[in-house]
Amino acid sequence: MTATLFTLTFALAAPFWALMILLPRWSWTARIIGSPLIVLPVLAIYAILVLAAAGDVLPAVLSPTLSGVRDLLGTADGAAAAWAHMIAFDLFVGRWAWLDSRERGCPRWSWLRSWC
Repeated sequence: MTATLFTLTFALAAPFWALMILLPRWSWTARIIGSPLIVLPVLAIYAILVLAAAGDVLPAVLSPTLSGVRDLLGTADGAAAAWAHMIAFDLFVGRWAWLDSRERGCPRWSWLRSWC
C-alpha cells in the first residue's frame, strides 16, 4: 500500500502543476488554482501514511533526535510520508507564487524564475 500511495502522491499534484505551467491564462486554471484546497488530496495521503505508522512517527516527533528522524525516514513509510509532505508544501508554495505573479501582472514564465 505504501508504494501505491507514494506513486499516487505525485499523480495527484501533477495536474495542478500542468495547469499552472501549460495553461496559465485559462479561466478554469484561475478558478481551480485559486483554492488552497488543491493540496488536500496530497495531505490526505500524508495523513494516511503518518497514522498507519503512528507508533514509529510519534517518538520521532515528540522527542526528535537526528538518529531517530534518520531511522524513520529510512523506512518505506517514513520516506513516503516525507515525500507527501514535500509535495503538498511544494504545491502550496507553487500555487502562492503563481497567484502572486498573476496579481503583479508578471510575464507568463517569470513566476518560475522569481524575476518579476
